[in-house]
Amino acid sequence: LERLDSLMGLVGELVIARSRLERRLGQLERVGQHLLFGRTRIVQVARDLEAWQEARPLSAAGSFHPTDATDVPAGGESAAESLSQLLAGLDLERYDDSAILARGIAEIAADISEVHGQLADLIRSVSDETSQFQRLTGALRNEVTRARMVPVGTLFARVARQVRETAKAAGKRVVLQSSGETVEVDNTIGEQLADPLLHLVRNAVAHGIEAEAERRFLGKAADG
Repeated sequence: LERLDSLMGLVGELVIARSRLERRLGQLERVGQHLLFGRTRIVQVARDLEAWQEARPLSAAGSFHPTDATDVPAGGESAAESLSQLLAGLDLERYDDSAILARGIAEIAADISEVHGQLADLIRSVSDETSQFQRLTGALRNEVTRARMVPVGTLFARVARQVRETAKAAGKRVVLQSSGETVEVDNTIGEQLADPLLHLVRNAVAHGIEAEAERRFLGKAADG
């Protein structure tokens, strides 16, 4: 009963450990979804950047650059027109597009860094849970092995009965002495040992121990 209780306790711990692992796997799946979302955002930003780069030469070809302002005469209405052309040459719309792209890339990098930290924590947690799971399975294997073990003393009891019957049939006085009854062996091995051990004991009684009169004559104790 003590071993069964121990086995049930280990099985309960294994169920808990499995639940923790399943929960960690669910968290890993969510982190994977975050990474996939980040990848999608990166692809979109890359496409936007490519489109912006392709459109830039066309815009630049027809735009006014600040260096062109030196060719415009100063003063009056011409000066106002020069200022307007100068502001147009700064191409603020294109600057805004590039700033948005840069900000988007920075946000994606920050998100990926956060997801990487979560992933590292989850990997450490899964590693700890796996070590615990391995410890529990090892302990369970040992307990199952112990559950198959039986004291060899139970086999000695069968031998003692056979000794009494064999000695009575042979008209001899025999006393069985044994030790190590608490040593445990696998139940299957114990069953395989039973017949050879009984055969050895019967041979010992029949051929290894003299009759009572002969033992007395040789100066031995009456009991073999």
